[in-house]
Amino acid sequence: MEHIEGRLWRLRSRRGKWTYVYRRAVASGFFDNGKTKYRDVRRRLGSNLERAQEAARQLDADLEAQARGEQPRREVTLADFVERYRVYVKDERKSKGWENIVSHAEMFLRQVGNRPVRSVTFRECEGFLAWRRGHVRPTTANGTLKDLRRMFNVAIEWNLADVNPAARVRPIPAKPLPAKMPTPEEVARLLARLEKRRPWLYRMVLALIATGCRPGEAMGLAWTDVDCARGTLILRRSKVEDSLTFDLRGPLKDAMDRAWQEAGSPAAGLVFPARDGQAYTRTGVQTVFKREVVALGLPWLCLRTFRKLAARTVAHETGDIRKAQHLLGHTSYRTTEIYLGRGEQARAEAVDVMAAYLDRALGNNSGNNRSSGSTEGSRS
Repeated sequence: MEHIEGRLWRLRSRRGKWTYVYRRAVASGFFDNGKTKYRDVRRRLGSNLERAQEAARQLDADLEAQARGEQPRREVTLADFVERYRVYVKDERKSKGWENIVSHAEMFLRQVGNRPVRSVTFRECEGFLAWRRGHVRPTTANGTLKDLRRMFNVAIEWNLADVNPAARVRPIPAKPLPAKMPTPEEVARLLARLEKRRPWLYRMVLALIATGCRPGEAMGLAWTDVDCARGTLILRRSKVEDSLTFDLRGPLKDAMDRAWQEAGSPAAGLVFPARDGQAYTRTGVQTVFKREVVALGLPWLCLRTFRKLAARTVAHETGDIRKAQHLLGHTSYRTTEIYLGRGEQARAEAVDVMAAYLDRALGNNSGNNRSSGSTEGSRS
C-alpha cells in the first residue's frame, strides 16, 4: 500500500490495477485502565483519483461529526449516487452482472429525474415498476425492482436516505414461462458435437443428464467421490449439505472410466479441472456451452435445463413421481412437481376425465328415465 496524501492510500491489485483506499485510525472506546482503543478504518474508493479524493474528504467530515456525537446528514443527488453506486458494485463488490444492475439504476434516474436521494417516494418507485412492465415481461420487471431495493439499501447504509422507498412496492404477479425441453435427437446432436470438440464438457453434460444434479455440483465433483472400480459416484450437495450415491451405468460409466484413465488414475483432484487446476466457474462453463448450442440452433438450451429433463423423463417413463423425487434428492414431492411443470396439463386432463364421467352418468340416468317411462306406459 502506497501513501498518496492525507488519509488516502493507493493499493495495487494482483492484476496490476490501482485502487484508492481510505485509511484512518478512529477512537472506538476505552479500556478499563483509561487508555483509548483505536480501530483502523479502511474503505475502498474505486479507481478514479478525483472521486476518491472527494470521497475521502466526505469520510473525514462524517467521522469528525460522529466523534462530536452528531449524526452526519448529507444531501446527494440521484445522479451522483448512481455514479458512486456503479463504482461500488463494479470495483468493491465485484458483483456478477453489474452491468445490468447499473443499467437499472440509470434507467430509474432517467425516469424520475435528477433529484435528492432522500426525496424519492414510494409512488415514484411504484410508477417506475409499472412503466418497466410496459416494456418487458413481469419476471424481468420484478428483477429490476429487486435491484432497485438493493440500491436504496446501500443508500441507507451510506446515510444518504432515511428509508427504502422501494421496500413496500409489491412485485407484479407473474407465471413462469413453460420450460422447453430438448428432444432425444437434439440431445444426441449436442453430445456428438461436445464429444468431438469439448470432451470435458461432454462428460459434464452426461453427468447432468444421468444424475439430474445441479451444474455447480457437477463442477465440484472430485475423484475421491468417483469409484470407477465399484461403479459408484457420490454427489456432494452444498445447497442442502448432504450427499447422494449413484451407480455408474451406461455412457456415463464409460466416459468416467475413460476420463480416469486419461488423467493417470488419480486418487484425488477435480474431475473437471480448468487449465489452472481449479474448478470451472459457472459463467465460464455457461459461456462455452452457449457457443456450442447456438451453433446447433438451440440458443434456448442452458445447463439447468438438464435437471428438469431428468425429472420429467423419469416421471414420464416410470409413471412414478417418487422415483423422480429420489433422483433429484428432494425432501418433498411437491418440489419435484415444480420441475415437472405439468400443472396445467394435468388439470386439463383431469377436466377431460370428469367431463367423460358426467357424460356417462347423465347418459345412464336418461336411459333409466326412458326405460321407466316406457314401463309405466305399458302398465297403463
